Amino acid sequence: MKNIFPLLLLLMFCNFLFADLNDGLILDYSFTGNAVDESGTGNDGNVYNAVLTADRFGNQESAYQFGSNRYIQVNSDSTLNLTNKLTMSAWIYLNANSTSWQSIFCKGETSSMNSPYALLIRNYKITFLPNRTEYYSSMSVPTEEWVHVAVVWNGSIIKYYINAVKDDNEDSYTNALNIFNNDLIIGKDAPGAVEWFNGNLDDMRLYNRTLSDYEITQLYRMGNPNIPQNVAINVTNNQINILWDEVSGATYNIYSSDSPDNPFVNWNLIATGITTTNWSSSISDNKKFYKITAVRRLVKF
Repeated sequence: MKNIFPLLLLLMFCNFLFADLNDGLILDYSFTGNAVDESGTGNDGNVYNAVLTADRFGNQESAYQFGSNRYIQVNSDSTLNLTNKLTMSAWIYLNANSTSWQSIFCKGETSSMNSPYALLIRNYKITFLPNRTEYYSSMSVPTEEWVHVAVVWNGSIIKYYINAVKDDNEDSYTNALNIFNNDLIIGKDAPGAVEWFNGNLDDMRLYNRTLSDYEITQLYRMGNPNIPQNVAINVTNNQINILWDEVSGATYNIYSSDSPDNPFVNWNLIATGITTTNWSSSISDNKKFYKITAVRRLVKF
């Protein structure tokens, strides 16, 4: 399991509870050297030609590279027979010029009638196929960079997320998913003549429940390499001092929030362009949340 932690600093003795992201988890691939399922359900993947590669943190052999004739097959299991709700999420690196069907999760064969659910990218849109019915996000998935994508379906409403940002478009699908005892395929749309995922996949999760907006945000923050690690905080005489580990090639932004009900939404930018790995300020509130983000400048050669 990769040791990746979200950053949330809460001052002055106010309890904050994180949702249990293991609740309802039926498939969990960190791809740390293999395709072992870490959810506890035993849905290990059988790797066919997919190649271990570096993940978004630069850790070697911690993600899989897919392409023609490269996929992972998960044997049929009753835990994968979902009927009225689900959440699918993954970190993806989509190569350029990938306009055709880019299969991420595919239960069964979408080219036949026995596919209850699938998550793909088509024309750079998140694509959800319940019982082979096609629904698309309005937002486009960027290429040539690591991106977190997720689809949530509660038996009625379909929601799409890119980097924890919820798409304005929501679709409706109310039929129960069919149950077929077929395998789940990662990286290709079976039978997969040309429909292979063109890029890398990592930290893939499948839930038998619907995750909330807040939980999707948690998943994104857990896997975001631009969140500084090993944060230390000191408060002395109404002065706060925050220190953190360096993120290579980055400057830093500081946000604060005084809303305990929804601290992940009501953020105020209070410092930007910080070049050091520490920040200090006076404080007067009894309760405060702080967030630090790293901002990298992208340079193309």
